[in-house]
Amino acid sequence: MNRKKIATLIACIISVMCLNAQNNNEFSSLKSVSPWSVSIEGAAYQKSVFETPFSNVLDRKDIAYRPDAKNAFLGGIGVNYAFNHANKYSFIFSAGLDLKPLLSIEHSEKGAELFYLLDKSIEYTNSYSPYLSFMAQYQNRIDAQEKWFYNLKVGVKLNSYYSLDMNYSVGQADDYFVFQVYNNENNFSLYPSLVLGAGVSHNSSIGLFGLNVVGNISIPYLSSGRYYFKLGNSEFSGIHYLTGNYVGLSLTYSPKKCCSKSK
Repeated sequence: MNRKKIATLIACIISVMCLNAQNNNEFSSLKSVSPWSVSIEGAAYQKSVFETPFSNVLDRKDIAYRPDAKNAFLGGIGVNYAFNHANKYSFIFSAGLDLKPLLSIEHSEKGAELFYLLDKSIEYTNSYSPYLSFMAQYQNRIDAQEKWFYNLKVGVKLNSYYSLDMNYSVGQADDYFVFQVYNNENNFSLYPSLVLGAGVSHNSSIGLFGLNVVGNISIPYLSSGRYYFKLGNSEFSGIHYLTGNYVGLSLTYSPKKCCSKSK
């Protein structure tokens, strides 16, 4: 299923949930919980992709160097507001700050002896990214006392980036390594993604605690770039891109309303 079909499916699901968002499915125990919450998220981003469209090997035919990709483990923080938060169907608006990978690489076993060219400081590079998101949520009780709930979420997230243009060049004499990362040449860009989530929450005496598994499918790629490598008369160049897809865990907390009493 391509990304346009996925986006259409998500829009249909949200529309159906909007039509079913009524006030006759209230959970009395959640009325004393604030609709505001804070969240902390940890995420494992999909590895970058390296491709080698050009290789002009003249004197080192056994070496076609390119870096290996590795996962980036990052995260973010956010503030959320839930409409109809005590109902089966609710809607959550969020704003926050993510830490996104721009570069996450390590040396390749093939050509490992040339890794001295790659400065350790450019093995990974991250960027702070503010975001806004809209999620439709379905939740229901697990126990009759309404202490435990499960939920399913689907929605859209918009991340913003300032220019991602970066250039690295390291080497000595006739040997060098150049790495470039760039975006779509806009100084400020919005990157939409589809978000899916599922989790559980516990309504305690001090508030609602939640744990969710989150999957993010980036619609445009997060970043792309080129790399160049030269050893004597041997030259290699290729393209590099990060999808921005990730799987993560999100912890949320909603406090009790001030001066309210649980029923």
